[in-house]
Amino acid sequence: MIMKRFFRKLLSVFGPAVVSALGFSGCDIIPIGRAEYGSPSADFKVDISVTDESGNPLKDIKVTPVLLYTSVNKNYMGQDLPPKTIREELPALSTDEAGKALNMYSLTSVSKDVRLIFEDVDGELNGGSFAKDSVDLAVVKSKNGDNNWYSGEWTVSGKMNLNKE
Repeated sequence: MIMKRFFRKLLSVFGPAVVSALGFSGCDIIPIGRAEYGSPSADFKVDISVTDESGNPLKDIKVTPVLLYTSVNKNYMGQDLPPKTIREELPALSTDEAGKALNMYSLTSVSKDVRLIFEDVDGELNGGSFAKDSVDLAVVKSKNGDNNWYSGEWTVSGKMNLNKE
C-alpha cells in the first residue's frame, strides 16, 4: 500500500514534466527550416512610355499587359505534344499626360515574355486617332527575391510609338 502511494505521488510530480518534455520535442526548438504557407509570389512592374510619330507623349492610351506562357505537354504515351501559348491578361493601364503607363502587379508567377496591347480609347482627343498596335517584350529581373516563396521583382519597360489611323 505504501509503495502504491509512493508511485502515485512520484507520477503526479514527474508525470506533467515528462508529458511537457514530450510535447516540446515535437516543436522546432532548433529551427531546421521555415514552414511557408500560401502561394509563391512575384512583383511585376510595367513601365512604358507611349508617343506619336513626332515623339509627343500620348494621354489616355489603354495599355493591356498579356503574360505569355508556353506549355510543354506530353500525351498519355509520353510523346511530346506541340507547345501551346497560354495567355494571362492583366488589368489594363492608361497613360498619363507624360505618356507614361506605370503599375505594379502582385502575381504568383511571371512569364519571361509579355505582349503589350495599345489602344486609343478617346478617339480624336489628345492628338488624334491612333491605330491599335502591340509589341512583345522580354521581362527582366530587377530585384532578387528571398530564395523562398518570393521570387523578386520583374520589369518590362520601353517606349512605343503609335501611328495615326
